[in-house]
Amino acid sequence: MKKTILLPIILSFLTSCSDLLYFQEFKVASVGGKENSDGIYFEDANCEVKYNFWSDGGNAGFEIYNKTESNLVIDLNKCFFIRNGYSYQYFQNRTFANSSATSVEATNAVSNYVMKTSISSRTKAAVYKSNSTEYLEKEFVTIPPKARVSIVEFNIQNDRYTNCDLKKYPSSKEVKPLIFMQNGTPVIFKNIIVYSIANTPVSIEHNFYVTEIKNCSEKVYMETRTKDGCGRSYVTPKKVFKNEEASRFYLSYE
Repeated sequence: MKKTILLPIILSFLTSCSDLLYFQEFKVASVGGKENSDGIYFEDANCEVKYNFWSDGGNAGFEIYNKTESNLVIDLNKCFFIRNGYSYQYFQNRTFANSSATSVEATNAVSNYVMKTSISSRTKAAVYKSNSTEYLEKEFVTIPPKARVSIVEFNIQNDRYTNCDLKKYPSSKEVKPLIFMQNGTPVIFKNIIVYSIANTPVSIEHNFYVTEIKNCSEKVYMETRTKDGCGRSYVTPKKVFKNEEASRFYLSYE
């Protein structure tokens, strides 16, 4: 009898352990940037550039605010994300498509766009009409005076970093971050941004490097909340990250 009772408990425990989500967190330092609660900022006479890396894989993109009274034009063909010496161009000369679809209920089948579904006691047909518009990727992005745009394209890290001193599945007591200096970091990256004001080109460069990497379980990395910031109760509890920061990002894995 005891074996019969214990077996489901053991199987349930093993299943829950295998389904546990883990996170590898990266801490990033900038060279010359100023960090506050919502981002890392760089500034020159014409614009302010903001970074917020927080996302799965790390958002290497940036937000630019035009401080001037003239249009600021970003030349994406001359903008690059460079990671550990490998260069990736922001302008990739792609073709995108916007599409929209509408459905109309009908009693007869019409061409190949009909999907028959059983509703009530008779069969009706849903006729789908789709419209698609293609457009080319823009090489130049214009920012009007006192406005901002967000450029998002690349992740900082796509694969989990492995190291003999970094346990893949640590318990809460085994979470030990690896610390790196700038000259020994495994991840160094930068953005080169070229823009123009009144047809005068300006090139700016922002450099970053990873200073800390750690692995931890979902139980350590996240917490469950029952109320929002205004004190109102959620319909169902929500899991949120404990230490969300603009200078950090993470990779999730099982």
